[in-house]
Amino acid sequence: MVRNFKILAVLLVFSFITKIHFTSSDEGANMFCSTREKHALLTFKQGLTDPSHRLSSWVGDNCCTWEGLGCDNMTGSVVRLDLKNSVDDDYYYDYYYTTSNEEFEAHKMAYKMTSLGGEINPSLLELKHLKSLDLSWNDFNGVSIPDFLGSLKSLQYLDLSHAGFGGKLPHQLGNLSNLHYLSLSRLDMVEIDNLEWLSHLSHLKHLDMSNMYFSKASNWLQVISTLPSLLELRLSHCGLDYFPSLLYHNFTALEVLDLSGNRFNSPLPDWFSSLNNLLSLSLRINSFHGPIPRALQNLTTLTNLDLYWNEFNSAIPDWFSSLNNLLSLDLSVNSFHGPIPHVLKNLTKLTDLNLSRNEFNSTLPDWFSSLNNLLSLDLGYNSFHGPIPHVLKNLTALRVLDLSNNNFNGSLPESLWNLSNLHELVIGNNSLEGVIGETHFANLTRLQSLDLSTNSLALNVSSAWIPKFQLIDLDLSSCKLGPQFPAWLRTQNSLSALDLSNASISDNIPTWVWNFPFQLSYLDLSNNQIKGELPNTLPDQTYLGSNNFQGLLPRLTSNVYVLDLSNNSVSGNMSFFLCNPLNETYQLFALDLSNNLLVGEIPNCWMHLRSLMAVNLDNNNLYGNIPSSMGSLIALSSFHVRNNSISGELPSSLQNCTWLQTMELGDNELSGSIPAWIGKNLLNLAALGLRSNKFKGKIPGELCNLTSLQTLDAAHNNLSGAIPRCFSNLSAMATKKDTSFVKYISYNSRFDEKILLGSKGLLLEYKFIPLELVTSMDLSYNSLSGEIPQEITSLLGLRYLLLSNNHLTGEIPEKIGDMVLLENLDLSKNQLTGVIPQSISRCYSLAQLNLSYNNLSGEIPTGSQLQTFTESSYLGNDALCGTPLLKKCKRNDFGETTHTKAQDSDEYDMMEQFYVAVAPGFVVGLAGFCAALVFIDKWRLAYFRFVEDMKDRLLARF
Repeated sequence: MVRNFKILAVLLVFSFITKIHFTSSDEGANMFCSTREKHALLTFKQGLTDPSHRLSSWVGDNCCTWEGLGCDNMTGSVVRLDLKNSVDDDYYYDYYYTTSNEEFEAHKMAYKMTSLGGEINPSLLELKHLKSLDLSWNDFNGVSIPDFLGSLKSLQYLDLSHAGFGGKLPHQLGNLSNLHYLSLSRLDMVEIDNLEWLSHLSHLKHLDMSNMYFSKASNWLQVISTLPSLLELRLSHCGLDYFPSLLYHNFTALEVLDLSGNRFNSPLPDWFSSLNNLLSLSLRINSFHGPIPRALQNLTTLTNLDLYWNEFNSAIPDWFSSLNNLLSLDLSVNSFHGPIPHVLKNLTKLTDLNLSRNEFNSTLPDWFSSLNNLLSLDLGYNSFHGPIPHVLKNLTALRVLDLSNNNFNGSLPESLWNLSNLHELVIGNNSLEGVIGETHFANLTRLQSLDLSTNSLALNVSSAWIPKFQLIDLDLSSCKLGPQFPAWLRTQNSLSALDLSNASISDNIPTWVWNFPFQLSYLDLSNNQIKGELPNTLPDQTYLGSNNFQGLLPRLTSNVYVLDLSNNSVSGNMSFFLCNPLNETYQLFALDLSNNLLVGEIPNCWMHLRSLMAVNLDNNNLYGNIPSSMGSLIALSSFHVRNNSISGELPSSLQNCTWLQTMELGDNELSGSIPAWIGKNLLNLAALGLRSNKFKGKIPGELCNLTSLQTLDAAHNNLSGAIPRCFSNLSAMATKKDTSFVKYISYNSRFDEKILLGSKGLLLEYKFIPLELVTSMDLSYNSLSGEIPQEITSLLGLRYLLLSNNHLTGEIPEKIGDMVLLENLDLSKNQLTGVIPQSISRCYSLAQLNLSYNNLSGEIPTGSQLQTFTESSYLGNDALCGTPLLKKCKRNDFGETTHTKAQDSDEYDMMEQFYVAVAPGFVVGLAGFCAALVFIDKWRLAYFRFVEDMKDRLLARF
């Protein structure tokens, strides 16, 4: 017995020594898991899809050496299963705005290829000692989170975030009583119906349920408040809109609270003031308004406070000085106003301060020098003015300085150029002036991003200058650089974004611009006089508009997603550009080739450019039909082909482009009738331009369905019939609110919609903000007939109403004065009758009026703008009188206008019509009577007897 005990003791000691040996081995090479756990893992693997073979190491007997596995150092039991996808899709959120489209798509493909999928096999239940399970950033394509996970009682760490799970959130997770860490974020397909199970997780320290919708879990706050150990709570983008009442809470241990991206429409509750251990608070992207809540003033332990993008609209309160442990403060995108308060000078630990996009004014205070720990300072998009202060020289640690879009003036201070740690210097869009030379940049050796744009600055450096920095982003737009192209740019081997637009450059473009060692992803050389031909390959975003580029279009490559070559001398046809090769996938979403010398037909290969949102081919020499493949562009919002020689009827395939907001087809040779499908399918149209074509027939009543339509231009066609009465349904013209056109701004794109409208015989271009305010209907120069519908006066938001040169009859609608926003009214050269309604005097915005060459009568109304118009507005209406005409109106004894001439004219017309009608009857009757006297003897004898008798009677009387 004793001998057996000794043997057992020796074996135990040997086993312990062996375990120690295994522990010291590398990657558990000498640690063996049990056969039971190995088989369970292999069964689990069989249920997964693994396109990149991430689990290829799962072979052999020792599962402790397999990829993603961790074993206990003493027992060999599997305690960790980490299958997180290392190529996480956060690239989409963090880098989408800064990388090229090609890089982005490559990363998306890599993420997809490395994602595990399939099903979670219950064999995992054999891992009875599993403490950590991480399946995050994979794609299980809507598969439900398995209920059996709630039986892994040893779990302390569970991360299922962004793994593509769906179905209902299993309440069995509440059985994981040892759980310390739970992340379910970005599971937006998972349905939450109740959160009571959370109250059982008494050891939970970290809870992240961001991007899950809590609409059915109204008790979310009451449940979470029962978690006594909670240190970190993240509930961003959960659709929360109010704080439920809370009688008791246990949040005093909380250190991190993230409620960003919700839509709270209530003030912060009082219990916020008791979060005495809170280190980080994020309330960004909500709807909080008014002053900053006083509930925050007790949070003196805070190191990070983020109130970005709310509706706070006060000055910064004095109690802010108590938050003197802050390292990061973001108050950007609010409506804070006034000067920067002196209380911020107490926040001397600040490393990051963002006050951008508010309404701060005044000059920068001297006490700014006390914030000498700042690494990042963003004051952009405010109303600061005066010179840039010298106090910035004390902020020697600064890496990022953004003073853009303010009213700073004067020259750049020398102290600015001594901030040797600067990585980003952004001072664009101010009123700065002066000349910048090579010496200014001598100390900025770490500079990576430089923005001096939209100032009155001139860069004067030698062609041999070699800067000590290597830039990634450079914006010198609207600075004086020319006439030569800056040669020093050739030294910038890391340049990714370059903007030299409107920089007075009139040089030939150097070939090395197209061959930067690091391919440019953004290039803007627009609004210069740069000459040269286009390269074979263009950057992802290319803006070369308004220059002197010539030659043929290059072949479109798959990396390009924004291309502006407008207002150049590019020639040739578009076939090689668009159609070679046909099997390539294109990313192009905005294309502007307007105002060039392109010829030939529009090629029929648009089916390969399904991402296109904007196409502008205006003012070229294109001919032939609009190709049917244009209908493949289902994302198309803006389509321009004005002023070409396009012919034929509109292809019915265009009705597939249901997102169209602008369709500008004017000044071509298009024929046929206006298709009814425009009003049936293109319900998002805001601008429809059909001007100067050969359209005929009636205006289809289906156009009345276009409730978003702001501008309708069908002038100079062969349209006939009546103006549809249902035009009163065009509600975007009937309201006074502004309807925004799409601005084609994606990533860093600058595409903006523009249209041409007729005014005083001219075509005026409207773009940017003014376009959003324009409402216009131009049906002039057609063959329209009938009356002007009374219903048209319900379009109270209309600013342009142009109906001249038609065959319209009847009177001007009596309620024309209800259209108080009218700026241009042209009813000339029709056949309108009656008086000019007195109500027209209420059109106080009227700047242009033309009623000439109709049959209007009576006195011209007075009042408002009407006295500013000349006689030309009323010519050709002979029966009109009053100012500004020389012909005065006659008045009767009661002071009323007699309209004598008009009445005499009317009486003369009536008499003339009477005589015209009576004379033929008289002649016929007389002829018949004379014929009877000739051919009927009795009548002739009776007539002469009657005459003789009458003669005798008359003689007897006298």
